[in-house]
Amino acid sequence: MDAPREDGAVEPGWFVHRENRFVATVARADAPEARAYVPNTARLVDLLVPGAPVLLARSADPRRRTQWTLTRVWDGTWVAIDAAAAADLVAEALASGTALPGWPAPVDVRREVPVGAHRLDLAIDLPDGREALVEVKSLTRAQARVATLSHTPSSRGAAQLALLSEHATAGTPTAVVFVVQRGDVDALDLDAPADPGWQAAVAQARAAGVDITAFRCTVTADTLRLDAPIAVRPPA
Repeated sequence: MDAPREDGAVEPGWFVHRENRFVATVARADAPEARAYVPNTARLVDLLVPGAPVLLARSADPRRRTQWTLTRVWDGTWVAIDAAAAADLVAEALASGTALPGWPAPVDVRREVPVGAHRLDLAIDLPDGREALVEVKSLTRAQARVATLSHTPSSRGAAQLALLSEHATAGTPTAVVFVVQRGDVDALDLDAPADPGWQAAVAQARAAGVDITAFRCTVTADTLRLDAPIAVRPPA
């Protein structure tokens, strides 16, 4: 579930600094510092701190400017940081017959569905014939086994949630699935300190009838798997 076009070779390293949203400088044992692609545009300031152990996957694309992709960072446990993997995990789970909490198992799952001026991650056909719209968001922050929303503002994310709210108000089943890409969490606290824009967008979506659900992941050095649903606080 990590970034595409990796050849499977994984090497440990240490985070040095982030050059920009997409590139980090990393140190490696007995090797020069290298530049690594960061597959996540969130700030990740709680995770990407100087000296943090990371895992690097070698790129199989000789045309790429960065030879490595930063796939994991250690925060007392391995945390996967590929934001795009979250939608892959949920789509695969739904396609295999897994249901969102409180929902029936879907009949069909479609990816990257155009809705208005946006693309939403998933459209799923329910057994009663209705189409449901689902957006998936990746989370990485946690403290004392509680995950929180992102600290990084996202106008695109807020607009997607507003779009889901419109459809929920019109009677369409809608959901936002937060995938916490780490295993040491039992709950997602929507009221914990985070970007105010995200908190407002989630609160407005919830008030409009958008279902808010969350999953943790099993993450090892070479495994990323969707695990159990976790509680969402406060209750709807």
